[in-house]
Amino acid sequence: MEPGPAQDISPKTPEQRLPEGTTENSIKKMAVLFTDIVASTRYFQTFGDMAGRRMLKDHEAMATPPILEHGGVVVKMLGDSLMAYFFHPWEAVKAAIKIQKRFQKFNGRKKVQEQIHVRIGVHFGDGILEEDDIFGDVVNLAAKFLPFVHGDEIGISGAVLDHIQSIPKLHFETVDIPDKEIFPQGFILCLVNGDEGLDLEPLTKTLVYLKPLFGLGKASFRNLWERLLRERSSFFSPGIEKESVLEDRSLALIVTDPPLSLSKARSVVEHLRLNMGIDGKLFLPVQIIIDLGAFVRADKMDLEDLKITWENIEPGRVYVSAPAYHILKSRGALKGAVLNQGEDPNALYQLLTGEEDKRKDCLFLYQGAIVQGDLPPCFYCGDRRHTAGRCPSKQITESTNAIEKMGYLPLQNMNRLFFRCLNERGFEEGVRPGDGSDLNDQSSWPYYSFFELKSVYQLRLFRAIWNSREEDWTKIREGKGEKSHGGLMWIAQDCIRVSHWEQAEGILKESLAKEPEDYKPLCAMGFLHVEKDDLSQAKFYFKKALDRCQTTPQRIMATFLLSRVCQLMGDQARAEDFIRRVLRYNPHCAEAVYEDILLQFRKGKEAVAIHQLMKLIRKNREYLVYALIDPELLKHRELIHPKIQALIHETRKEATQIAEKAREELADLRRWLGDEERETQDAEGLVSRIEELALTDSFFSYIDILHYSSNLIGIGRSTLEERKRRIGKILKELWERHERCLRYIRSYPYRVFVSSISRELARMHPRISRKWGSEDSGVPNKFKDMFQETERLSRELTEIETRLQRAEVIRRLILFLVRFLKKTLVFQSANLVIAIILFPIVTYYLNLLLPGLNIASQNTWLYQKSVLTLGAVSGLLLAIFTSGAETRPKQVLQK
Repeated sequence: MEPGPAQDISPKTPEQRLPEGTTENSIKKMAVLFTDIVASTRYFQTFGDMAGRRMLKDHEAMATPPILEHGGVVVKMLGDSLMAYFFHPWEAVKAAIKIQKRFQKFNGRKKVQEQIHVRIGVHFGDGILEEDDIFGDVVNLAAKFLPFVHGDEIGISGAVLDHIQSIPKLHFETVDIPDKEIFPQGFILCLVNGDEGLDLEPLTKTLVYLKPLFGLGKASFRNLWERLLRERSSFFSPGIEKESVLEDRSLALIVTDPPLSLSKARSVVEHLRLNMGIDGKLFLPVQIIIDLGAFVRADKMDLEDLKITWENIEPGRVYVSAPAYHILKSRGALKGAVLNQGEDPNALYQLLTGEEDKRKDCLFLYQGAIVQGDLPPCFYCGDRRHTAGRCPSKQITESTNAIEKMGYLPLQNMNRLFFRCLNERGFEEGVRPGDGSDLNDQSSWPYYSFFELKSVYQLRLFRAIWNSREEDWTKIREGKGEKSHGGLMWIAQDCIRVSHWEQAEGILKESLAKEPEDYKPLCAMGFLHVEKDDLSQAKFYFKKALDRCQTTPQRIMATFLLSRVCQLMGDQARAEDFIRRVLRYNPHCAEAVYEDILLQFRKGKEAVAIHQLMKLIRKNREYLVYALIDPELLKHRELIHPKIQALIHETRKEATQIAEKAREELADLRRWLGDEERETQDAEGLVSRIEELALTDSFFSYIDILHYSSNLIGIGRSTLEERKRRIGKILKELWERHERCLRYIRSYPYRVFVSSISRELARMHPRISRKWGSEDSGVPNKFKDMFQETERLSRELTEIETRLQRAEVIRRLILFLVRFLKKTLVFQSANLVIAIILFPIVTYYLNLLLPGLNIASQNTWLYQKSVLTLGAVSGLLLAIFTSGAETRPKQVLQK
């Protein structure tokens, strides 16, 4: 905006009438702020329209936040100017100073020709506030003197100066106006600057915000709250500057003095607790926030800056922001109260007032808020907001395992989920869960968990048993039994599920006429009469169905249904008899044990009931969630919750100890086996799972940690023992081979051939006989190294055995040669004796005794030579044969 005269749009004299549609209430004292970009036309001419448009956007983006921060309202953009208004002159000036600082920082990063320089003018006076616009002399005058202010300067009128001239660290400089005729007489224009350290924090208000949680309270609470809102003017006054009732019936109060915020909050707490009686003993269904901020803008309450994550705010407790806390503390308003500190400076903290002891042993807050309403308890779920015919549980066709999922949540998260469910949507009629397909959404878990409590009385169990011949009740409950659906009877039960009673009744009567001994139509007829609220007839049909059941699970289901009917009819003795009968059918039926525990509580046998409940929880962990959320146990939670707390603490302690042992076992596996072995990798997976579970801090997680850790320790120890046995067996074999080699060497007759082998065996002896695994215990891959060492020893022994086999061959060769020479000498000597000495004598006597032989003496030598030759050859052959036929030597190198 270039310097020039401004259009006068306000009345000049008091006598002038107000514009049509304007009332006296429209005239407000206000500070009007104008910003104007200096030389904007030249900027457009130099850089073009697109760059000029971006420059205007930058101007708006930098000027708007300080205005909003200090409770101002941006009225409009006028080309290259911005118009805003405040109800406090000092807030307008602080916003102007911050705007100039932002532009100074912006220009410091830009070239001179790309910089944006603005002038700012602020005037204070009466103005007309009409819808989203302002009019009047205060607007005109601010626009008139703005051209006399240069770029990067802030000009204020004398009316503004009167309000801020006493503020320290502010400096003012009067501007000489050449054309004073266009301004009122006595008008003063000043430039204002602030020193470093000038307090520019926005003017803040203390807010008390009260948010009712109708989903957590009974109908009487809504009536009580509405009465409080109607009487708020007398209840909260004096000390209230502004108040506002929001659409959700929340009450926002701006107090005139910060310490009053605590007294107002406490008065609400005391009023509600007094009027709610026992229902307000544990918690009040209201969230209370005390905060400090710019919650008033344009003289109206503006809660846009109130950023609260409401699900983190526990009902019935007073929360304060850190700024509010420090103001209250400095004013001495927090005597007797302590701030529950956190690390986040922007968080809301609880004011501990001494009443927190009532909650310290309460693990679950909303046990009494789940079941509400004035109707008789629903047969299927126990809620009082609907009848059996409109029960949402009928939409659930399978087991959801929501209790199991809920058990893995920390108790704080479980409380938060139920709080969100009850507060935002509630278990109200019309808000129905699905069929279980939305279980990935945690927000649905509270619904399904509640309907799981009484699942043995619901149609889905009837659908699960149906035609199944399975005799194992547990398999039926887990959905593992065989399923056989279809036919008219299936249509009939589905008609009951969707409340088409007439159609269902017609089909059932036809089925009973055809198959009077079939338990299914009788059981379905019982459900039909339950939905018609005719429990006597329902009992009649359930009893007939029980007489015709063929399997144990069918009998258990029918007996459960009879017990439920008797309970709702007020016949507790018969209800207990039927539960006892279920336990006779199946003593391990957890559902029957739990129902028996509820009966014991109803009879006042709390000690017995609690003992049985804790025993059941240890055996079936999901019943810990039952005990926390089941509304039937609400009256006994002061006895039950400390027991559960102790059990959780005990289980956490055991889990922590065994998890540490599991980590040590993993370290042993890494040390002995290395990281690449399958067993080590499996153990690492288990430890990772244990670490994940430890982060959830839930009872189910601790149970799983105990399970996984025990498995890991068992697997680790068995693996190490098996490896040790293998090592021991290998070492035994190596030792036996080593000893056989030593024994052979000791018996070897030619030491020169085995002396080197003997020395090698001596060096090998300490390597085999050492205590394997006891040294270098910190070295990784110990078993791997041990197996490698045994392989090396085995190879060395194999080489030694090969060399000893060669030595054995040499021994046998030497032995053969020695025997051959000896026997050759004997045989040849005998041959000579026979041929030279005995042969002539034998020949002589043969000729004498047998003259007919006619052996001539002259041929004797010829015969002797033949005998010598034949004897020599025979002797050699006989020597070879007899030497080779030596008895087999002892095989000392073999087992």
